Amino acid sequence: MTSALAEPLTTTNRSQQLLDRLRDVVGEEGLLHKSEQLLVYECDGYVVEKKCPDVVVFPTSTEQVVAIVKLCHEFDVPFVPRGAG
Repeated sequence: MTSALAEPLTTTNRSQQLLDRLRDVVGEEGLLHKSEQLLVYECDGYVVEKKCPDVVVFPTSTEQVVAIVKLCHEFDVPFVPRGAG
């Protein structure tokens, strides 16, 4: 699951709050937010349009997916779900 914000996650207090709350849901091991970690997620099989996400989360349960979607809604952040691609 990826998310693209209008500005990088590290630049605002509200964005840091979202990052912290996502970390609470999936743990540190289930969250990528450093630019060097995110490059590989800039595209999937469709390589014409590339956009590096601001954060990538790896939920391991339906409950985590629900919590992540609710957080994205609460913080008005769009998300792009991604499967094995």
